[in-house]
Amino acid sequence: VVRATPPSKNADHSVLGDTATVLIECKALRPSTKLLMIGEPADADALVNRVAGAVRQVTEHASAISAGRWAAHGLPARPCHGIVVTYGSIPSGNGLLFRGKVRDRLLEDGCDHLPYQLLSISEFDSFLRLVELGNAPDAIMLTLSDGNGGSFPGAFQATLQDDAISSATRRRGELFLASLPGESDAAPTGSNE
Repeated sequence: VVRATPPSKNADHSVLGDTATVLIECKALRPSTKLLMIGEPADADALVNRVAGAVRQVTEHASAISAGRWAAHGLPARPCHGIVVTYGSIPSGNGLLFRGKVRDRLLEDGCDHLPYQLLSISEFDSFLRLVELGNAPDAIMLTLSDGNGGSFPGAFQATLQDDAISSATRRRGELFLASLPGESDAAPTGSNE
């Protein structure tokens, strides 16, 4: 069983693409240090369960959208893709072995999931940069899942090579740097005058 309690049936965010809706589910999730260092099967299974639960959540929301139950809220009945955003990067999270384990876990529970990508928060920021550069979010998702092995940024590596940071993140960074004391604001050092 992927989940012990019923999850929210909605993704955290939705973005309309040209031909499909991209559902975004954010999870405070990263692999444990123990998993990264030792690779215990129980820790790997726990991570698979958490990712599978997030994929199930966006899949259930996608089913409701496809059935037309979200049309009144601006989400027309159409195909959906999912993005699960994690706090930390999950090495090989979009690789065949991990995705296969997630798929098997969902199928055990009777869930035939939607196409999805597992992105860390920094990878998701680069996804947003691709949208800012004029790429439709659903087209990005199709490109990532088409012969790419699921890895991000995949086919977009050259596009992001010189600038992979979204304008929102850049603005926050600039504001933070501007708030730091400059040389003229710093206390004098080594001066006895």
